[in-house]
Amino acid sequence: MSKGKIYCAHCISTGKKYIGQTRQHLLCNRIANHFVVANKNYSDGKFQKALKKYGRNGFIWGVIEECDISLLNDKEIYWIAEYKTVENGYNLSSGGGQPPEYFCKEYLVEEPSTQRKIIKNLSQYCRDNDLNVGHIHETLYGKRIHHKGYKLIPRAEEEIKKYNEERTIREDTSRKGHPGERNGMFNKKHTTKTKEKMLKRKREIFAKS
Repeated sequence: MSKGKIYCAHCISTGKKYIGQTRQHLLCNRIANHFVVANKNYSDGKFQKALKKYGRNGFIWGVIEECDISLLNDKEIYWIAEYKTVENGYNLSSGGGQPPEYFCKEYLVEEPSTQRKIIKNLSQYCRDNDLNVGHIHETLYGKRIHHKGYKLIPRAEEEIKKYNEERTIREDTSRKGHPGERNGMFNKKHTTKTKEKMLKRKREIFAKS
């Protein structure tokens, strides 16, 4: 399988780090691309600003790990968390292609115990509780009822509006044939009487065939 790289850029002056991933065979090509972006002001992120300020000789670059390309996102998330480069470095996100709102926006989460708490890093919260960040984020707008008993509570006006719109759609749409939470029998069980009727009907159909 094709290999990718997780790399680290260490700023000599500040001691801060940046963790990234690349599929390029040579790390020097990825480094060159970083400086092109920084020098042409394609981005105003804190890493790009640091590259412009300290220059090529102001950083030490190296490969932390090589892995299959399919594992790059997970590895990037791991090493960013390991070095804490969002809080103490130059990374803007927790990696893996996740949007910035997953780690820098404040959310109100309701846990299976019905206890509610404010969290400021959704990505980290999901890693700590073995949750899928994409799935729990869908609960914010009503696309998913809950995720393993957890759900986000809409607070902002836009969030509440989207949530109500999605709930209206769910109520107006027939649930027949929908998988998972969109199925009318989701989290429900047939009564013994209903099971007996279904079994009787199957026997009748079988007898006619």
